[in-house]
Amino acid sequence: MDINDLTKTQLILLGLLISFVTAIVTAISVVSVMEQRSIPVTQTIYQVVKDTFSPDPAPAPVENETPTITPLTSSEIVAQFKDSVGLVYLDDLKTLSRPLVAVSNGKFLSYISEGSSIELKKEYHSIVAGVESKIPSTKMLERITFFESGKKISSEKVATFDASLPVAGDELYVIEGNPVSFDKVYVRSVSPDDAYGTRIELTSIPNMHSGALVVTKEGKALGILLTTDTTGLVILGSELKNAFGF
Repeated sequence: MDINDLTKTQLILLGLLISFVTAIVTAISVVSVMEQRSIPVTQTIYQVVKDTFSPDPAPAPVENETPTITPLTSSEIVAQFKDSVGLVYLDDLKTLSRPLVAVSNGKFLSYISEGSSIELKKEYHSIVAGVESKIPSTKMLERITFFESGKKISSEKVATFDASLPVAGDELYVIEGNPVSFDKVYVRSVSPDDAYGTRIELTSIPNMHSGALVVTKEGKALGILLTTDTTGLVILGSELKNAFGF
């Protein structure tokens, strides 16, 4: 039978048949391709879901490490404490002076009895951070004099005595005066002491006066200097805090 002999209805049915067969062939081809690629696709989907919803692994424990503290240079230490130290004058003519240390807002310490027979006065001339003023003495303990005045000093300029207890061989700096001078010393020994709680003896006698500020090489205030004819000692700042209540 020639296609030209087909009726209109027969032609429509033939077209539908061809479309149906084409659809079946296409479907079979798609299924075949999907079966060949099903494993990688499944693995990809699984990996995406795992990465999205799986919790991150717990971090490995970090071992406790002692932080490294870089020692300061002598110039850095002087710059840090230059406004914490000064002088207290023992006479009205300002010819005899002793080191003065600012330990709190308006509170100062000095060792003014060293080498003199001058009696403790009610008020003394002083200079701290380049500023002169009169400060009243309020208490004396073991030759250490405590001054408390209305003169206010910024908290950044006071010696807070927050250094840890040193050990033999530690390097320290002694600072005093106006203008500031300093000396480097080393710890000989640390032992209990009846008078000051802890005795810190130095390997040498610094070229400084008793009452000078002693700081660590890390820039922490430790205490004040006490010199004798035979040795140099450090009176801990923590003991002075307890004694004078600053």
